[in-house]
Amino acid sequence: MAKAVEHFRFSSRTIGEDGSFPRYCDLYPVASEIAATGEAFHAEAHAHQLSRMIVVDRQISGVSHKRDAGHTRRDGFDHVVLQLLVSGKWIGGAPGAEREVRPGEIVLLDMARPQRNAASAAQLITINMPRDQMEETLPLVPALHGAILPKDSAQLLGEFMLLLKRLGGQGSSAVAISAGKAVAELAAGAFAMATGQNTPSQRERHFEHLRRERVELYIDCHLANTALDAGQIARELGVSRSVLYQVFQSSGGVSRYILARRLELLSRALRRHHEKRTIAELAFLFGFASESHCSKAFRLAYGVPPGEYRKQALREFEAMASLGGETVKLSAWHNALR
Repeated sequence: MAKAVEHFRFSSRTIGEDGSFPRYCDLYPVASEIAATGEAFHAEAHAHQLSRMIVVDRQISGVSHKRDAGHTRRDGFDHVVLQLLVSGKWIGGAPGAEREVRPGEIVLLDMARPQRNAASAAQLITINMPRDQMEETLPLVPALHGAILPKDSAQLLGEFMLLLKRLGGQGSSAVAISAGKAVAELAAGAFAMATGQNTPSQRERHFEHLRRERVELYIDCHLANTALDAGQIARELGVSRSVLYQVFQSSGGVSRYILARRLELLSRALRRHHEKRTIAELAFLFGFASESHCSKAFRLAYGVPPGEYRKQALREFEAMASLGGETVKLSAWHNALR
């Protein structure tokens, strides 16, 4: 059965020359810094939700986006963006490593990492999807942020992205869920083809990903235990400490991952405007030894104590709510990807 679909639309033509750029900037009050490039500004966007994905068709020109470490800390977004350039010019990627994407190519962007981009007469098909859904088949490593699929490797994934745009979100929930899995599978296959990965190495990475996924699930289920450590995990899951250290080497070790996960979940809770539990209650819920330990660790990670972070998030929510329905809708869609 087809489901009702919510759509988001933006058109600089309908707003007028004087007000269109400020209104466009209002769409990104927290996620990035918007600047004009000096070229005539133009933006058209049509987006819809498809299960846990957001599919966007954009025509954009004369604008640049900059997302630095401060933005990533404030909004906590960690979803993945696959972006197909249909026509025009788009340059972007990690700061200092920006590259030009050519028509027919697809770039992968990790929203948890800083990035910059600029567009000129560009038509883009963008899919925003949750990190966990992408990592079911494609473990996200730093090298993939800003990676570009050449046209020959991107063709099948690109055609599927265009199909999802044309469908406009119509179809059953089951079809939408399958579409999300298909995007992840096609992306994994395309990047494997582009990087020349052979089958044995792919299998080994997949097994390592499954091992890590199993440990991460155990950690999430036991975060409230302040004594949670590598020794307990090794005993309960029947793996050696050396395997744990190897699997979590990219995260700085098991202990650092556990702390980072506690801080991540706490920051998400503090950004929910309807969350009424105190910081002390949340600190206990996520396994911090004490509220003071929680506050010190949080300040080191986010630059402000939890209480101030919560106040900032509330001010941002209230500011967005005052901007109008479309901005609030787009923000809610992106928050749902966490």
